[in-house]
Order: sequence, then C-alpha cells, then structure tokens
Amino acid sequence: MPAMRAAQLFSMLAERGEPVDRSGSGRVVEVYPAAALAIWGFNAVRYKRKKGHAARCVLLAELVARTTGWLDFGKDVEAACQASDDVLDAVVASLVARAAARELCEAIPLDARDRARREGWIALPIEGSLPHLVAGNV
Repeated sequence: MPAMRAAQLFSMLAERGEPVDRSGSGRVVEVYPAAALAIWGFNAVRYKRKKGHAARCVLLAELVARTTGWLDFGKDVEAACQASDDVLDAVVASLVARAAARELCEAIPLDARDRARREGWIALPIEGSLPHLVAGNV
C-alpha cells in the first residue's frame, strides 16, 4: 500500500510539472522509520500494532525525553503516538525528512545514484544526528 501511495504522489507531482527524483534529493524522501530509530539508538523492536503497545509507549517516552527542549509533542500527539504505530512512524518520518533537508542522512554511493533516481532510495539518518535536527544545533 505505501508503494502505491508513493506512486500516486509522484504522479501528482509530475502532473504539476515538478521534477520527480526518487533518490530523496527533491521534495520527497523515502523513509524506513524503524531503521531510523535503530540508527538513533532506540529499541525499535516489536512496537507495531496492538500487541506492541507497551513497547511503543516505552519507545515514545525515550523519544520524547531525547528531544525535550526542541520538539514539543503535545499531549494530543503523544497520546496518538501511544495509540497508533502509524502515527509514531509519521512523526519519525518527519524527523528523517528533517535530517535529509539538513544533509544528515547517509549519502547515496556514486555508483548507485542513477538507479536511485529511477527506483528510489531509503534515506537513513547518520548515527548521532538526532540532536542536530534542531535549527542552529550543528
């Protein structure tokens, strides 16, 4: 389903005359939230679906603690993240998009760039980059 939604998004961008670069160097970045969380040092195992609720709450509490001072989840978003792994993944995806915008994701190897532009590339944040997503914190 996510691949179909991405294809739809790329089609809409192309229809508007916007360039479509699946490598993540354009307006769209493909992410893998659980991998990003693991790279940032979180335990991103078994936090999905209803049976992952307890693990998700622990993961969320750690994410909130490690972003305190520069990211305000608010009680509504925090509750939504506790209730749904999809919501938590959306928050993490936005953090990875921020990392990509700040050039804090792993670079695509030179020999894979052409293929990545056509087929896509998953943006993975650089280890230790989470605290550097806030403006002015380089």
